[in-house]
Amino acid sequence: MKMLHLRKIRPLLLMFAFTTISIQSRAAVLPIAEIIRQGVTKIIVAVDLKIQRLQNETIWLQQAQQKIENILSESQLEEIATWGQRQKELYGDYYESLAKVKQVITQVQRVKSISQTQAEMLKAYQESWNMLRQDGRFTVAELELIQSRYGEIMRKSAFHLTELSSLLKSFSFQMSDGERLERIDVLDRHMSKNFGDLVSLNLQLETIHAQRKQLSKEGRVLEGLLK
Repeated sequence: MKMLHLRKIRPLLLMFAFTTISIQSRAAVLPIAEIIRQGVTKIIVAVDLKIQRLQNETIWLQQAQQKIENILSESQLEEIATWGQRQKELYGDYYESLAKVKQVITQVQRVKSISQTQAEMLKAYQESWNMLRQDGRFTVAELELIQSRYGEIMRKSAFHLTELSSLLKSFSFQMSDGERLERIDVLDRHMSKNFGDLVSLNLQLETIHAQRKQLSKEGRVLEGLLK
């Protein structure tokens, strides 16, 4: 009688344990996921505003460039050679400013592209984790291990996203284009690796899931044949 009672409550205990660990594991990573989501949103908004201001400046510089080109096309080469050094420097400044603004726009757009990749990574994590958690083909211990691996990847992403946000602010401070590009390249590599690690993990889990689903189907077929 006692054994029968234990058999009845065992499924309830397992269900309680699964729910408790699942909630704890998810709670450990959800704050990180929320940090990434908010960070990505702030960066994209800030980048859009930055690009808009730079594009307005670009329009003004392009108009100045067009005027310069019109002057150059109307002038003879001999006349250009007689221009004073001050005029040459003035026109040179226009071209230099235009090139610099265009370069900054390219860098800012790249920052936005990297942050959007992080948003895609967050979406991939959420979809995969929800599927695994609801499917029932993974044990409590397996889900805990999977969530630990996800948490490691997401923590790295949150750290790199913070660096990316700081880098965006650096456009307002003294930093050479070379230094900024170097930091963007390093962050791009790190964050691409994070995304690659998550995609690789998802593919492994999807393969295991498909195999277990097939085995479960074959088991039901065999069970039907033996009846």
